[in-house]
Amino acid sequence: MQLISTLLGLVIGLLSFLLIGEALLRTLRLEQAGLWRTERLVVSFGLGNGAIILEMFFFSMGNVPLTRQALALPWLLMGGGLLYGRWQRRRPLSWGRLRGSLSALGTLRPGSQKGLRVWWGPFFVLAIALAVTVLFVTTLRTPFLYGDDIAFWTPKAKIFYRYRSTPWAAFSDLPEFFHPDYPLLVPFTEVWLFLWMGQVNEYLMKFLFPVYTMLLVLGVWAFVYRFSGPQAALVAAGLLATTPFVLIQGTTGYADLPLAFYYWLATALLLGWFHTSRVALLVLGAIFLGFTGWTKNEGLPLMLFNGGALVAYLVARRRSDCREMLRAVLMFGGIAVSIVLPWLVARYNFRFESDLPVPPLSNLLPLMLQRSWPIGKALAKELFGAECVLTKWNLAWYLLVLGVVLHRRALWSSLLRYPLFLTAVQVLLYASIYVITPYDLGWSISASLSRLLLHVYPLPCWLIGWAIATEVSGTVSGQYEELICPKKSP
Repeated sequence: MQLISTLLGLVIGLLSFLLIGEALLRTLRLEQAGLWRTERLVVSFGLGNGAIILEMFFFSMGNVPLTRQALALPWLLMGGGLLYGRWQRRRPLSWGRLRGSLSALGTLRPGSQKGLRVWWGPFFVLAIALAVTVLFVTTLRTPFLYGDDIAFWTPKAKIFYRYRSTPWAAFSDLPEFFHPDYPLLVPFTEVWLFLWMGQVNEYLMKFLFPVYTMLLVLGVWAFVYRFSGPQAALVAAGLLATTPFVLIQGTTGYADLPLAFYYWLATALLLGWFHTSRVALLVLGAIFLGFTGWTKNEGLPLMLFNGGALVAYLVARRRSDCREMLRAVLMFGGIAVSIVLPWLVARYNFRFESDLPVPPLSNLLPLMLQRSWPIGKALAKELFGAECVLTKWNLAWYLLVLGVVLHRRALWSSLLRYPLFLTAVQVLLYASIYVITPYDLGWSISASLSRLLLHVYPLPCWLIGWAIATEVSGTVSGQYEELICPKKSP
């Protein structure tokens, strides 16, 4: 009976993310983004999850007890207000328009495409279903298999659960662990589930990570369907779901896959604004970008790169006046920074310092000269080595290079150049991190490089899906011709 009660609490805790996210979308009038049902489900989960961790953080700063009743009360009041407003038939406020591209494809259904959807479609659907099934069965049969989740994230959740009546006291214990500077999205999410389950139950809590994986695959399918049609969506989601390393990470309890989830949403929504004039998409993209900084420290450079992509897009268009460009940049950057700033301030005030000693800047140039060749070889092996291809990446990086070579003109003359650019600069950034690692270079690269590449992996899956769909169909559907291969670069 207790097991049933605990399992029911886990389900309620996960469903609460959807309900809270949906309530926020309606309260903030972000439904003006024009999301489809599948997109809205994924966005609501991520938004509700992020809202809960922010609430728990501010409760902790104010030393307010972390109880289900106290944490749920604001959302119950919000839900009640929405029901009352619906009863009063109030008209929703509009976010207005902040001009992106001249096209307005955000609310259109992709046109039907032949080819892949006819004879490959069922195979990809079956592959995705089998991969998700294997993921949940593996999680059911095995405990956490790796040490980082035990050492870095779950213990922090246990501390906050232990000190839930005085959460301020939990922060004094965080420096006792390795890497106390790691952000708290995953630990706070685990605490939320523990509160609903009524106990610390790692065995059931670890099902959170297969849920992240499933929603990431669903989110890739939904947004690629919007941008590039059903063929590309099936290929991208199928490639992502059947990648061995993604399935492994879906059971480990690491924060890398949640970061991939949030970064995919942040990037997809930003690119959605590139195609439409719906400012709600820009707002949502900035919100999820802020949450990447709450997931892992690697989310901070990802925030900078997406901000750079926005500036590059505005400059390349040359059709926006300076006031519109400034308004877009300030809105996007201001929202993202305001979300991650509380954690950065707290980390500074509590002196949560990384256990990774960074060498002095005077040693940077000699280290670059010394390590550039070993890092380059390790990166090439991780992306294209036979062992890694067969056990981790499912030929994905080979397919990406082939797709870029075959469709380079179409890529660089369309907005698809932005996910390609983000993939390239982030891979280079992650490779450069090993210039300053104080640990053995070979061990450090083998232990972490593949997890870092996972953060941006949905973007190559999208590009591969688009390239394969284009090859199979022989053309791009007319409705998406301006999006994929515009006659004039925006």
